[in-house]
Amino acid sequence: MEILVEFSRTMKTHRKLLRWTQEKAAFECEISIEHYKRIELGKSNPGLIIAVRIARILDIDLNALKCLENEPN
Repeated sequence: MEILVEFSRTMKTHRKLLRWTQEKAAFECEISIEHYKRIELGKSNPGLIIAVRIARILDIDLNALKCLENEPN
């Protein structure tokens, strides 16, 4: 679950760096605004295909997030 939380935080950070609204990010990622908001809030698991698409559009390094699963709690 830690990875989802960090992915959500990273999404928001990268979106704001681009100065995009959630609506613009959702449009670019080809998902509904409702789904995008739920993912960014950490309330929805995007699934692999959508997570990769979001990462590509927002320039998020998924390998950096992968390291979190190996850290002790």
